[in-house]
Amino acid sequence: MPRIVAQHCAIIAAPPATVYEVLRDYEVGHQAILPPEHFSRFQIEQGGRGEGTVIRFAFTALGATSLHRVLIREPEPGRRLVEMNPRDGTCTTFLLHAAHAGATRLTIRTEFRASGLRGWLLRAIVPATLRRVYAKEARNLMTLLGPGDPTPQPA
Repeated sequence: MPRIVAQHCAIIAAPPATVYEVLRDYEVGHQAILPPEHFSRFQIEQGGRGEGTVIRFAFTALGATSLHRVLIREPEPGRRLVEMNPRDGTCTTFLLHAAHAGATRLTIRTEFRASGLRGWLLRAIVPATLRRVYAKEARNLMTLLGPGDPTPQPA
């Protein structure tokens, strides 16, 4: 089955440790950066901070809403946070690197598989849609952390 990838990178004017703490805090921080026009019905099933957290949410894009249940992993605490949907294998990774002057280069990347006509359609429209959603998340993160605007970076 072909792999579909959507990715967005941005420079966030805050140190990686600060950005990572917001991302792994599903009780307050992470929810605060989710664009409400795309994410709703957010619930924490288990945990709430980092490794072992299980969340549910509805995602709306292109006029369709899908329900998701994901497990949070921290394979590299402080650097890489992963949201994995065990049902379909969809994986969203938040990867942080130190950038200039105490800033963070944040990459949000989603990978999933789909085949046939559905896969062709998804490959044609989903990456651009998710990049726009992730750009909103990066702007919301910057707003949450302080003044400035995240600078989009080439993927």
